[in-house]
Amino acid sequence: MSKKYRHSPYKETIEVIRKNGWWGPKYIRSDLITPGLALRSVKECGSSLEFIPAHLQTQEVIEIALKQDPGNSKYIKIKEMFKNALEEALGE
Repeated sequence: MSKKYRHSPYKETIEVIRKNGWWGPKYIRSDLITPGLALRSVKECGSSLEFIPAHLQTQEVIEIALKQDPGNSKYIKIKEMFKNALEEALGE
């Protein structure tokens, strides 16, 4: 089942982030979210971390989100990837 996105071209992506802040990444195809857009969105609102793909959740992006609200830790995706890899490696 494919997701429907309201915006896909890069110029529209930037405009969505500019106008909608943290909601921007929710409406953008994940392959169009760049490291810069991820950072900009999280600076607007740390809760946007929920919509940032794991490979773009850098230390800087995560730190900004957590400084705004430590509760944003629930949106950190990278920790799940590490946990799953560790469990697989250990055969658990």
